[in-house]
Amino acid sequence: MTTPLSVEDYDRFRRFGFSEQPFSDLNPCLLGALLGLVMPAGMLIAFSAKRARSYPITG
Repeated sequence: MTTPLSVEDYDRFRRFGFSEQPFSDLNPCLLGALLGLVMPAGMLIAFSAKRARSYPITG
């Protein structure tokens, strides 16, 4: 059986604090994520440009 919490129990809880990361620590993470977006997009653009050049235009 569980017992309800009292006001004193809340004072013993661990306190968590937020500390912002410096921007210099984020650069490697951002670079990897950016490459993960730009490389597939570039490959799709190159593939579609190649296909568009060989598409016959009739009119």
